[in-house]
Amino acid sequence: MATIAVAALPLEHSAAMDTWHGVAAGTGYVSIAALQLASARPLRETGHPRAAVLASVGGAVTAASLAATTVSDANGFFQRLGLTVGDVWLVAAGLALFRAGRAARRA
Repeated sequence: MATIAVAALPLEHSAAMDTWHGVAAGTGYVSIAALQLASARPLRETGHPRAAVLASVGGAVTAASLAATTVSDANGFFQRLGLTVGDVWLVAAGLALFRAGRAARRA
C-alpha cells in the first residue's frame, strides 16, 4: 500500500503532496527494514542461521540507509542502496517460500 501511495503522490506537485509522499515512502521503507529484522529470530529458531544473519544485516543496512537519507546530501544514493537491499531480501524470501511450498506439496 505504501508503494502505491508513493506512486500516487508525486513530488513537486504541492507542499502537501510532498509531505504525504514522504510519509508514504517512510512507511514503506520502515516496513521493509522491520520485516527483515523481525524475520531473523524465527529464521534462527527454525534452523536457518545464515538466513537469519542475512536478514539482520539487510535490515540494519536498510535502516541505516533510511536514516542516512535524512542527513546526507547523497540521499538518493542511500535511498537506492537501502531499497535495493530490502528488495533483494524480499525476492529471496519469496523464492525460498515458493520453493518450500513446492517441496512440501511433493512430499
